[in-house]
Amino acid sequence: MKENFIWKDPQLHKDILEMEDIVTENTEDEIYNLIIKNVEKIGDDFYKYEFVKVHFLNCKFEEVSFEKCWFKEIIFENCQFNHCSFKNTDLQIVKQINSLHRNTDFSDSTFHFVHFLECNMKYSNFNDCKINGFKSDKSDFNSTFFANSTIVHASLKKTSFCLADFFLTPLNKIDFSDSDIEGIVISENKSELKGIIVNSYQALELARMFGIIIK
Repeated sequence: MKENFIWKDPQLHKDILEMEDIVTENTEDEIYNLIIKNVEKIGDDFYKYEFVKVHFLNCKFEEVSFEKCWFKEIIFENCQFNHCSFKNTDLQIVKQINSLHRNTDFSDSTFHFVHFLECNMKYSNFNDCKINGFKSDKSDFNSTFFANSTIVHASLKKTSFCLADFFLTPLNKIDFSDSDIEGIVISENKSELKGIIVNSYQALELARMFGIIIK
């Protein structure tokens, strides 16, 4: 991440209201300034909802749709998502803490300042996404899909991308040296690797993809 790139974290109000449901009689597809705690939803549809300054805490979602939603200054903490959809969603200044995603679909979405801290994102779909400001600490992105996406201003620490699919996604200036990229999927001409930053061990592994034999 460039030194002149200023990171943004969610700034929630101190007098935030706590609720144990997302939708109330007063809800009109706009949810602001709330702690949403211990919610369990199955099969619900929040199409085009707007969430601003919301803290989701200990929530469980299964086959829930958040398609074309707008999330701004959001924290997901200790949440679980099973086969949920965030397709065509705009996520701005979003932090996920110790959250579990199973087959979550983020495809065709736009991210500005997204931070994953100790999250499990296995098999999630980030295809065709535009990501500006991507931070990950101690998270698992094994077997995820980042095909045909753009990623700029990334900060990765102790994160695993084993078998992740980066087909046609430029990895220029992304520092993977503190992460695991074993078995990543790229195109035949390997153009995705131009400008990638890796450690010496990773460089040896990537060299084998070019058919280079190192003695």
